[in-house]
Amino acid sequence: MGKTGRKIKGSKEKIAIVNSELDNVVASTGFYVIRDDEYLPEVLYLIFRSTYYDMFIEQMSSGAIMSSITDKYFKQFKLPRISESVQRDIAEEVSQYISIREMAFQNLEKAISKFDLMRNNET
Repeated sequence: MGKTGRKIKGSKEKIAIVNSELDNVVASTGFYVIRDDEYLPEVLYLIFRSTYYDMFIEQMSSGAIMSSITDKYFKQFKLPRISESVQRDIAEEVSQYISIREMAFQNLEKAISKFDLMRNNET
């Protein structure tokens, strides 16, 4: 399992857990792929969306229009030590969030399809 961490400041929503189900996926060079055997992917997902990471990015980023962080500085980011039991708890919460979010997107797509069908039947 891998984890994509953001490289550009302000791209907090651009973090994803990438698993074996995704084939032929293309990513921009504006992202880092992180693999770490000591952390569950869901925990890495949470860390890179946290204020802890935000503070690091604010201190290390450069660029006025499109802020980014260099590889040199990104490699200096220290992941906090988190016990396995706490990681499992975090992973459960993040997994629930991802499941609910996926369901919400599916429901939105259904609603859009119903609307489109209604509009097509009116014409």
